[in-house]
Amino acid sequence: MCSRAVRRDFQPPLARVVDVGATDKFRLSCKSSMCSDTDSIPPNSVLPSFHTGRFLETLTAAALALPGIAWHEPVQAKDDQFTVQGSHLREQGRDAVGAWNATPLKVDTLQAQGWITLGENIDLGIRATQDTWSGATPVATAPSSARSNRPVQTGLPGQLITVGASPMVTGRVLVDHQLRPLAVDAMTGQVTGLLDQPVHTYSSASPETRRQLDLDLRTRSNTDVHQVGLGLSQERDYASGTVRGSHSWSLGEDQQTTFTAALQFTHQRVNATLDHDATPYLNTTAWRNSIRSNGSYSVLQEQRNDTGASLGIVQVMNATSVLQANIGVINQQGYLSNPYKAVSALFIDPVALSHSSGPVPANLQALMEKRPSHRRQWQFGLQWLRYIENTDAALRLNWHHSRDNWAVRSHSLEGQWAQPFSDGWQITPRLRYYTQTAAQFYTPWLVSRQAYRSVAFGGDGQPIVTSFNPALLPTHYSSDTRLAGFGNLSFGLGVSRQLGKGVHWYAGLDWTHQSGKLKAGGGGLGSFADLRWMVAYMGLTVRLDDPLDARHNNPSDKPAHHTSLDAHSHTHTHTHTHTDVAMPPGVHFGHWMEPGQWRMGHQMQVVHQGPRLLNAGGASISDTQLQAQGCGSIPCLQRPESMRMNMHMLEFMTGISEQLNIMVMSHYMDMAMSSRRIGSSIATLEQPQIHEGRHETGGLGDTHIYAVVKGSSSLQSLNTWAVGLSAPTGASGLRMRRTHQVDPPLVDYSMQLGSGTWDLLVASTWSWTHGPWGWGAQIHGAQRLQSSNAQGYALGNTLQLNAWVTRQIIPSLTLTGRWQHTRQGAIQGKYADVKVTTSPTDNPINYGGRLNQLGLGAVYKISSGIWQGSEFHLEWMQPLRNTYNGVQLEHRTGLALGWAYHF
Repeated sequence: MCSRAVRRDFQPPLARVVDVGATDKFRLSCKSSMCSDTDSIPPNSVLPSFHTGRFLETLTAAALALPGIAWHEPVQAKDDQFTVQGSHLREQGRDAVGAWNATPLKVDTLQAQGWITLGENIDLGIRATQDTWSGATPVATAPSSARSNRPVQTGLPGQLITVGASPMVTGRVLVDHQLRPLAVDAMTGQVTGLLDQPVHTYSSASPETRRQLDLDLRTRSNTDVHQVGLGLSQERDYASGTVRGSHSWSLGEDQQTTFTAALQFTHQRVNATLDHDATPYLNTTAWRNSIRSNGSYSVLQEQRNDTGASLGIVQVMNATSVLQANIGVINQQGYLSNPYKAVSALFIDPVALSHSSGPVPANLQALMEKRPSHRRQWQFGLQWLRYIENTDAALRLNWHHSRDNWAVRSHSLEGQWAQPFSDGWQITPRLRYYTQTAAQFYTPWLVSRQAYRSVAFGGDGQPIVTSFNPALLPTHYSSDTRLAGFGNLSFGLGVSRQLGKGVHWYAGLDWTHQSGKLKAGGGGLGSFADLRWMVAYMGLTVRLDDPLDARHNNPSDKPAHHTSLDAHSHTHTHTHTHTDVAMPPGVHFGHWMEPGQWRMGHQMQVVHQGPRLLNAGGASISDTQLQAQGCGSIPCLQRPESMRMNMHMLEFMTGISEQLNIMVMSHYMDMAMSSRRIGSSIATLEQPQIHEGRHETGGLGDTHIYAVVKGSSSLQSLNTWAVGLSAPTGASGLRMRRTHQVDPPLVDYSMQLGSGTWDLLVASTWSWTHGPWGWGAQIHGAQRLQSSNAQGYALGNTLQLNAWVTRQIIPSLTLTGRWQHTRQGAIQGKYADVKVTTSPTDNPINYGGRLNQLGLGAVYKISSGIWQGSEFHLEWMQPLRNTYNGVQLEHRTGLALGWAYHF
């Protein structure tokens, strides 16, 4: 079974000023088996750093920001505040009895959000989220004797490694006369006399990426706040749109009591491609009217609508405490099942049962799960925030309860302590307990006293096949353990520091253990469903209107050399210093930070390739030519048509001394490639799977750490030297999922997230200015320090040359132009377990070459007001004449957009 998109309403935490919220809560299903369908309390949250003098304001804002209803949380932040965060979620591994250790579920998330003041009482809130999921998840539960997990191994003889799971959703088990599955010795096949235990049936999924955008518009008066918003979420097999509105009003002269009423409507569409490996064995009777054929695939198309309302109150109790209470209701109508979940069914022939005194064989089959088409859930919450004057700390206690017409009842208790220390540090431990009862239709598997399929012969001697009677099954059924009874216990530890001038850094870890034994009152799931996971996160918050901001009155601040963020004014005759010149957006190491100064930035690059496929001479090649040239000694079986890469770069730079800067650059990327078959290519068991259509990857890339040394500088020139290391934090062994009963192949070399090797990075930059003009040059290289990575290959070395010219148009706007020449060596080695190449992207000789590009850009810097220190930039890149190694997709235009902040 495919496990794509089965984990939808769990969001890795975003530690905002005060809280973390789940987004688009009750969608198709939870995008992680770690959360329940009723768990609305955020998995992690960080109380704000605070100053005693304004703590009452902070407490009130904290209470107002907490989600009063679970299905969605609007963008929450202070005015003119921005937060960027990355997080990584990883399961601690699952054990499938007698089979294999399941590939851990991994989630990489990047989120940016903030508020922009549009007018005196009008604000715009924006939040963009992107997450990539991969790994194994349960698709069903079966008796362990069914051997439902078969390890998928690949590699050379004697060097086989387990890379995934092959779910066996059908089979044969033995039951006693009470219809209980019996344990069977795996070696002898004999019944041991013990009752069988349930195990999960797992399936691995290729990486897939979800993108979400939320916009909120807020208007304010003395006592009232009105807010309207919309949200859009999109991935390959799922889309949703949300509209929402809320009204808050305060009572009394002191406005110590605030009410908030909210409404929301969400429409969701499901377009799920069913696993073609499982479809022949998966009974789809319950949803036959919703399944359409799309060539060789079956696609389930459904939709649902969610509506919700909530009412909350925030009461300032005294100068040190705030109490919040809320009530909400969510009504869901439509397709509430999960298209990638199945329920194991044991069909027992009554005739065999009546004629046997011993174990009776049962026919194990898999049915698509069937949940009710309506759900109404009520939610109640209480929260108390208290300032502890003796320790200058803050305490938050939270209780939440939900109940629905599926018989799921949940409770959660959470406590959080925020303890500030000197120099702007704050430590925030957190403890949370959650418990829930099972849905009335949850079952590990079904047992039915009927034959799955029987054959009789008519009077004419022709066979008559009779299938099982669905009316003899329960009306609704699901073995999704998120609908079972369980509890979980979480512990989190966050750390934050105010870096000064409205900039807050934070990071944290969360650990969660989930088990049926933790369910309040007992009666929870067995140990087969026990689960542990960890979430690590880190981010930065910039509050432009922070009253602690000293940007406007700190006489000790020094101007940064050669930075477009410099706040110095310019004369009309352009007699400014070299420090005023902006750099082309794609050039790094051209800025210099004095001791104690910081620069942080975010840049997004969009790169497209295709649809033309070019040979080394730059000529387009046809399908016939590709079959003959692109894959070595065998014909190519598929043709890449396009590739798209979105890369986010987060940059942090600080001055250590007059001669030394430190720079750290992390990468988050997602990529997609489309291919089609050529000729009469047919996948066989002897060759890797032909993945026609579209496949994706995404997540954290490699991390670069540099020491930047000032070579020479003057009012008109600057020279820097940078030496760094690239740490292999990006995956270099991502695989597609198993399809057509063929082992899962590694994705294309260009679709991996990192090099898999430690690399040496060296750069030297020269720049000059004269009046409004500036120019410069840079040489940058990457040398692989290892001959191969764990997959058996190493990317080629890289040498890049840049030359540019800049022209200041007005003091805040500079236009840039640059030429970039890149030489990329061919890949050394190859994937160790790839036996046959089916596409030119599988052949390492088809990588590298010489690429020339022309870039035109603009840099806009702000030197006054609350935006002082900010820089916005964009650059458009146009490929010129290029020379490719082998056969490659043609490079097309690229675009870079970014923001940087200097403090």
